[in-house]
Amino acid sequence: MIYSIINIILAIITLANLDFNMQNIKDITDNWQSNTILDIKIENACSSGYETAIGDTDNIGNLSSFAFVGVKNGCWCGNANPPLLKFYNITCNPFCANYCSATDYYAGCISVHGKYKESLNYFTMLNNKKAQLCIKRSNENLYKMPHLIKLHNMYHCPDGYMACGNSSNADIMFCTKEKVCPITKIDIVDEQNVKIIKNIRSDTVSNMLPLAQFALNEYSMCNLAKTPNISPNRMQFTLLNKKIQTCNKEGEKLWDRIDVINEEVLFDLNDISKYINYLNYFTTYSMRGYYQWDKTGADYNYGLFSRSYIPWRNQCRQYMYTVINSIKMGGELTFTSVCIIVINIIIFVFALYALLEKIAIKSNACYCILLLILCLQLPAFYISADIWAVYKNIVEHNCSNDFVNGVIDRTLSNLFFISVINLVGVSISALLLFIKITVDYIKGLKRKNKIRPEMYTEYV
Repeated sequence: MIYSIINIILAIITLANLDFNMQNIKDITDNWQSNTILDIKIENACSSGYETAIGDTDNIGNLSSFAFVGVKNGCWCGNANPPLLKFYNITCNPFCANYCSATDYYAGCISVHGKYKESLNYFTMLNNKKAQLCIKRSNENLYKMPHLIKLHNMYHCPDGYMACGNSSNADIMFCTKEKVCPITKIDIVDEQNVKIIKNIRSDTVSNMLPLAQFALNEYSMCNLAKTPNISPNRMQFTLLNKKIQTCNKEGEKLWDRIDVINEEVLFDLNDISKYINYLNYFTTYSMRGYYQWDKTGADYNYGLFSRSYIPWRNQCRQYMYTVINSIKMGGELTFTSVCIIVINIIIFVFALYALLEKIAIKSNACYCILLLILCLQLPAFYISADIWAVYKNIVEHNCSNDFVNGVIDRTLSNLFFISVINLVGVSISALLLFIKITVDYIKGLKRKNKIRPEMYTEYV
């Protein structure tokens, strides 16, 4: 029982340390695998071959970290008769997060009809109709880019590729088979002081890596691209599907703010305002529906952000595959840790039952349990140690900017900690298995050498 508890604790520590760091690494690798952008324009509906740059999708590179999160079904009792509420023992104050029952209705409560999450695809107007940012992507990205050839202190692309960027700086060069270089920078400007109508300018400047991603978020960007943000001190409607915290602009150094749009305008363009107005009926002491009493959508702004490829030094390209593959290895480590937890919970329950019922556990069962745990812990130790060894090389070569180096350094430290944890688990399992084998062997020898009492009786 104590052994299973130790293993469960070690596996939980492994999972807790692994999750956040793998999210950071995945954000970096998603960026590298986002295909380059060849054209960008504003359209009412994206043309064939184009896709919306912002929108709540899971496509790599097509990221909107903020959507209208939606509202749960609820029961509002704000206008109900207090004596009746007390009589029927209704405790909604003033919301219950479910539909009203017949009793609630009789007491004067009203159902709030929920709404699913809504993507915020539209951000401007074109020809008096709502419009979105549309981009045309290639099939190329930083991860797929071929290795550069150095000749006479200048860098060159392999045959069949066109060089984009500065040939004297391999870290910002990009090789493409397209007829044009990918876009590296865009500007969005208001048209004739009408903030709802936008014009867009793009460029392929040579001192920047290609653009890779866009994101829409309230107030500012977080470190992780898909983390929704919220303005500081903003109150949230009681029945929102998801509670959102502010990240205090911690990720803005990784993104460029290219436009700002007011929430009231954004919700109008994306057909959410009617629902927000519907919610205004369901008030509390601090909220007038979706907004607190002294606020409206005009008090909050969203930013449209872009991000280029996260830099990665040319001399470190051989490590890029390993960083991307570490996501898969991290998934395997997570699966292994979950298996260890499940198996040890079963072992704990079985051992507790055996103890309470005074049932002896046979030696063969003990062998099987110890071997099973050992077989699970060895791969976990190998995976975490293998990733740690690669990341050590990456940190030593200073392969990226301060943010990425920091992420990898923290991941390195955590993976080292995880590998030590799993090594402890392997050692405990191996030691217990050795002790069990030794004890059973000694017991066998004693039984073999012991003279049975009935032998004395026959001799006499």
